[in-house]
Amino acid sequence: MRATRCLMSDLVAAEKVLIEKYGGNIQLAAGSTPRKFKLIALNNRGPGAVVHTEVHTVRETDPCAIMAGKPAIEYIEKKRHLPYACWHAHGDFFEALYRVSGTARIYSRGKPVDRSDVWADASRMNNCEC
Repeated sequence: MRATRCLMSDLVAAEKVLIEKYGGNIQLAAGSTPRKFKLIALNNRGPGAVVHTEVHTVRETDPCAIMAGKPAIEYIEKKRHLPYACWHAHGDFFEALYRVSGTARIYSRGKPVDRSDVWADASRMNNCEC
């Protein structure tokens, strides 16, 4: 992500909100250029960390089980805890940065994150345990 029209001190001030809310688990990591950043989780099983869920398909090969009424296909969920901040934490950071710096602009994936955007992005909300 990238922030423009703000100072590094504004990013640090917004990070303090995350430190309080997520018990110090979410941290601002500087990117390769000024004001380019990412939010990381220090403990990937702590508050605010991303949990990636993969669904694997397992076929039932036992004909007796199929005849007994068990489904021919079973699904298994596998969860992986990743060292990145969840979308809730990102939303909290965006709101804090907009409060600290009234002129700040944030870009995610090359697109501007508008102040009126809803942080409750349905595709990302199930990726954590908040």
